[in-house]
Amino acid sequence: MSDNLKTALELALEKLAETPEKIQKLSDPQRKSITETRKKYQAKIAEKQLETEEKISKAIQSGEIAPIEALQNQLIEERRHLEQVMEKQVQQIRDGQND
Repeated sequence: MSDNLKTALELALEKLAETPEKIQKLSDPQRKSITETRKKYQAKIAEKQLETEEKISKAIQSGEIAPIEALQNQLIEERRHLEQVMEKQVQQIRDGQND
């Protein structure tokens, strides 16, 4: 079994050695911009989650169970959308297209 682990490790190291051009060095301003972008979108996601949890709590208190699943699905979609936008912006920063 340790031979298999060693082989897997060796393969991973070989693969890493073959692709140094894919490793991108980021400048300090790029790192800062990426960090700010991630924080901004994480805050938006947290805000949406809090809003949804509040709506779900109100629905439960009023005895309306039906909209809970719809609210949860809406949160999932909003979160997915915000994460996609965030990753697109991060990639633009990495590519030097920061607007």
